[in-house]
Amino acid sequence: MSTKEYVLICVGLFLVFSFSIAYQDVQAIKYKRADEISEEIETCRTHFRLNKCDNPVPISEIQCLKWRICMERDPYKQASKTTLTSTSLAIAFDKMLSNLSFKALSCMISFTVAVGYICKT
Repeated sequence: MSTKEYVLICVGLFLVFSFSIAYQDVQAIKYKRADEISEEIETCRTHFRLNKCDNPVPISEIQCLKWRICMERDPYKQASKTTLTSTSLAIAFDKMLSNLSFKALSCMISFTVAVGYICKT
């Protein structure tokens, strides 16, 4: 096995491992957000019942309608995967870079350039 193949295999395994961890993070954030939305829905349901919105008085029709719309939401559809994915990746990237020193960043850049050079030849 040549050096080029070995480097490509290592980079590929690293990427698979990284995406696996990122996917788990996104799923955890999605379920957390869905739980938060479920609590909001339950609050809306409580207000809807307490204010007897099944037969609302004219002055409370608009607020009752807002509570009804809130109650009918699906928490898992509201927890958008795209938004959560981009948010969690941005947070992970920010944490990674904020914890690295200048020396570590220069080593990473040097490694990236070296891998690029090895794959090019």
